[in-house]
Amino acid sequence: MLVRKVIKAKIIDETNNGKLEALEREYTNFQKALRGEDVKLYSATKQQAERLLRKIRKQNGGKLKQKEYPLILRNDVYRI
Repeated sequence: MLVRKVIKAKIIDETNNGKLEALEREYTNFQKALRGEDVKLYSATKQQAERLLRKIRKQNGGKLKQKEYPLILRNDVYRI
């Protein structure tokens, strides 16, 4: 049995617009990377996009649905 953990999070310090802008930029570029565009991403996020893309194509017979996919972050890229 595979166990999944989903964490919904938000930025607490609303006065720090730099973090919010960086997160929005990373999310937008992640979506573009899934559609095959060449965009600038952190290497960990790029690796996750490639893994997710392979998984989606395997499940859908090589096709990619035109929808927004959740941004998946590995455990080593954030601190709680």
